Amino acid sequence: MVYSLIDYINAKTNNEFSFLKLVDIVFAQNKYTINYIYPESINLSDEEKLKIENLTKEFLKLNAEIIVKVKKSYLEVEILRKFVYNYILSTFPSMAYNIEKNSIKIDINSIVTITIECGQLVYDMFVNRHLDVDILKQLNIHFCGKFQIVLSLIKEEYDEEEFLKNRILKLEQLSNSNELRKRRFDVEITHKLIGNPITVMPQAIGDFSKPALNVIFAGKIKFLTERKFTPKKPPKPGKEKEDKPMFTFTLEDRTGKVSAVVFPSKANYHKMQLLKDDDIIIIKGDLQQYNERLSLRVKDISYCQKITEHKNESKENISQLVSSYGKYLFVKPMPYIKMSQDNLFEVQEKINPKLINKTFVVFDLETTGLNADSDEIIEFGAVKIKDGKVVETFSCFVKPKNSIPAEATAINGITNDMVSDAYGINQVLPDFHLFCKDAILVAYNIPFDYGFINFAAKTMGLQFDNEQLDVLLIAKDRLPGLKNYKLATVCASVGVSLIGAHRAVNDAAATAELFIKIY
Repeated sequence: MVYSLIDYINAKTNNEFSFLKLVDIVFAQNKYTINYIYPESINLSDEEKLKIENLTKEFLKLNAEIIVKVKKSYLEVEILRKFVYNYILSTFPSMAYNIEKNSIKIDINSIVTITIECGQLVYDMFVNRHLDVDILKQLNIHFCGKFQIVLSLIKEEYDEEEFLKNRILKLEQLSNSNELRKRRFDVEITHKLIGNPITVMPQAIGDFSKPALNVIFAGKIKFLTERKFTPKKPPKPGKEKEDKPMFTFTLEDRTGKVSAVVFPSKANYHKMQLLKDDDIIIIKGDLQQYNERLSLRVKDISYCQKITEHKNESKENISQLVSSYGKYLFVKPMPYIKMSQDNLFEVQEKINPKLINKTFVVFDLETTGLNADSDEIIEFGAVKIKDGKVVETFSCFVKPKNSIPAEATAINGITNDMVSDAYGINQVLPDFHLFCKDAILVAYNIPFDYGFINFAAKTMGLQFDNEQLDVLLIAKDRLPGLKNYKLATVCASVGVSLIGAHRAVNDAAATAELFIKIY
């Protein structure tokens, strides 16, 4: 009995096309596109391709237009490297700071060996989550060949000071840019066409007048044209230089229009042919300057619909909300209750004079990723210290606009169900702002957490201009010589218990106790 399309073709041709692979079946604009690939070493005639097409239509028996594409699968180093790298980042975006594209080495022989040079963090992620198995599965779907993944553990020269310096610089650049004032649109994405899924709201084309990286626009296609260009890069030895395809079009939204260009890979060429004028799409890419004109070099494309301007609460309303009420509206602080019993025979330590007559808010966030401008806060945890004593806690989940990625849940344990009934950031942040009034902000690696707070606050007309202290930097100064300066390691070195790490209020409470001990 025949169970699949490939089985049917092989049964009808006595396994004449046993090498054939079905990549995907795409339905768009009321037509089906069936994409096959076959090995680079095999040559198929037009007659053989026609036979595959006819058998496909015979099997499907659909009352709709069917387009059958049979393409040769080319095993090229850069194509494979980019495929593996993009798959890793789309599956685990948190690896963006821990893996480089050039750390993926490709050796093409009878077996294609893909060696990934990585540090301990990435290595453990691969092993614990069997990511190498997932990559092999995807390679076998999209390419013809035999593959193997090799992990090469390298000794890391990790400079935390340099990492923090770079993070602070990036956040300062974000704060100083006019990115925060750009308009956003709500869209309904129907399905991905090429590249990675787009999860961030698109921006207004009319708000951009100079080059920018990783911008996202949504609108209608006009003047779509396929062209050929000759690459400047010389061909590989023994191969002739050949023209490559490129697609250009104009994307229009209600605020303006921008020229766009796509240089598709062999795997994406047939997908670009599905596009046509008046299609509504969302795209991501780099806005570049060419001959005194801006052009978007597109990396990701998805189909979408229902583009409407995103309505934020006005800055005036938010400011009035906080100043008029002067009280908590959604999230109320709770008295701090110490979880461990004091030893009656323990000699109580004197309070550090630097803590007297001061108020500190020690806070920690859980987020959906590492980027303050595209990822979201999903949990607040904070404790308030007055005169050297912890007196209050502020803790709540936050409902994000987008789904929580699986890799974020794997780290902090927060699921979409847990935040489904939570307040949104526009409700929570004014209460947290009030909680922090007249306090010094304290966190462990504060540039990261403050970056998220500051980004969200500026879109709402709030200002967190509090003095700041970083416990990580204090720990490095007070506790030299530790094997590393992870929060758990530093806490253990001074006898502070960290229970339930990667949950915001637990991390904040432990950081507060650590801060009191070493400040």
